[in-house]
Amino acid sequence: MTAVDVFASVRGRSTYTCGHTPAAPVLEAFGDTSNREVARICGVSIRTVQRWRTTPAATVPIDVADRTAIALGMHLSELCPDLYRDAL
Repeated sequence: MTAVDVFASVRGRSTYTCGHTPAAPVLEAFGDTSNREVARICGVSIRTVQRWRTTPAATVPIDVADRTAIALGMHLSELCPDLYRDAL
């Protein structure tokens, strides 16, 4: 079962919409890493990372957050703990 399957029921609850999670925790994990490197690790365009960093309410699809956590040697629950708390 993937993280997307687990959190399909989260849609419409709290700050999560349509299988997305706030971008802030994902970006915090990268610190001062360049947009280019964040985009490479997350598997998205540089423009998407720029949008995440400049839009306070930006969200990241759960599958991207999960892929990012794995690339950083983390579990999604470490990267986005509120996502798991809200799912329970």
